[in-house]
Amino acid sequence: NPITELPPEIFEVPDMLYLGVGDTKINELPRNVTEFSPLLSFIDLTNTNVSFFWPWIDPLVERKLVMPQPLLMGGSTYCNELEKITSGEAETFSVLPSLEYSVLLTDASQTNRDTILHTVNCETIYAATFYPLAAEDIINTIE
Repeated sequence: NPITELPPEIFEVPDMLYLGVGDTKINELPRNVTEFSPLLSFIDLTNTNVSFFWPWIDPLVERKLVMPQPLLMGGSTYCNELEKITSGEAETFSVLPSLEYSVLLTDASQTNRDTILHTVNCETIYAATFYPLAAEDIINTIE
């Protein structure tokens, strides 16, 4: 998918529950999301180059602490860094904690680790194609 940039408005759709932008060439989410959708519950960022988050994501993290893993990120740069942190190969993310970024998702300290692991799902099973076009083509081949 050639998409490299996302407009902030897609995170502001009032009635959206699930946003799938996995398998795109995005490196980051939009910086200025001002009216984050109150119903948005899951964001698929699988197989992207996203490695950090802006502060506007923190309310989703806090809201979803009662529900597991709203960020599906298998195969992402963020998950690659998280794996290095959890295995002990690294101590921090490439983006260090700062008020400029999400406090909850850039703090790799042991005290914050549960919050990250409860928010981010790094399983690659979620990186699967939503709709099996190849199978559909075989089933519905017109001769």
